[in-house]
Amino acid sequence: MQNSRALRYERYKKLGFTRENILREGFNLLKILIGTLILAIGINFFLVPNDIATGGVVGISIITNKLFDWDLSLVMLVLNTFFLLIGWLFLGYRFAAGTVVGTYALPFFTSLVPVYQMTSDLLMSTIYGGLIIGLGVAIVFLGRGSTGGLSVPAMILNKYAGISFGKSSIAFDAIVVFSSLLAFTPEQMLYSLFVIVIAGILIDYIETGLTRSKAVYIISNEAEQIKTAIFEKVIRGVTSWRATGEFTGQERKMLLCVVNNEQLPILKEIVYTLDTNAFMIISSVGEVHGEGFSQRYRKLGRKRLPKDVIDTLSEQTD
Repeated sequence: MQNSRALRYERYKKLGFTRENILREGFNLLKILIGTLILAIGINFFLVPNDIATGGVVGISIITNKLFDWDLSLVMLVLNTFFLLIGWLFLGYRFAAGTVVGTYALPFFTSLVPVYQMTSDLLMSTIYGGLIIGLGVAIVFLGRGSTGGLSVPAMILNKYAGISFGKSSIAFDAIVVFSSLLAFTPEQMLYSLFVIVIAGILIDYIETGLTRSKAVYIISNEAEQIKTAIFEKVIRGVTSWRATGEFTGQERKMLLCVVNNEQLPILKEIVYTLDTNAFMIISSVGEVHGEGFSQRYRKLGRKRLPKDVIDTLSEQTD
């Protein structure tokens, strides 16, 4: 009896039915459901009552609801089902499995949440609608899900035609938004564009982290002094390597230092004080992991691994 149980356990384990995997997928499912509920609230509380569209299937549903009085959630359901089948045919069952929950949860919650006008001010509706929709979509993405829709043809074009997913997604959203002129005023169409921009910015911030850091590249003849000052005053590590200016043929040391927004002014003052001719490049960084920065994702990533993989990694590091 015990041997048969052990064999069944090993069989389920190979199929991925471990306690850790079930809990992880359950948590992801919860994220998708919460995200689609938030998305439905943003649609029915801010966009639909004020005749503001957005991109994708949601935008098409809002436009057809205004033009023909078709049920919003029903149009969403039909279109999402159509695109889900297209995705299954061209992108495989793995894509469909990751999309099916969001595909049907969004129309369900849209029909469940009542249409209620929180504010009649178009600007306020656009800002809050964009923020809530961006939050909902980001939570769905964090649950490794998708709401399907026009992202499917964008993925197909990317796979078979090599067209950038980002560019094709923007193109499809633009077509939907400009089509809103059939039902709404030019002013409302411009607000629709604003919704997409706000939602996109929030999604990006949530996916890459709200904390922004700066990567600073410094090329200077006083690199050693600058490095020492960074150690003492900024208390950050520095990476260095030799760089050659191809125009002058001169070799100088390049420094790389990652700092937070509060430390950046101190670093700039150090560089400009020690070398007014220093060449400095400052770029924004979405996420930084390592000593002195976030350790959370590395710990979570290890915890989310299956137990046998964690045991293997532990044996390799011993």
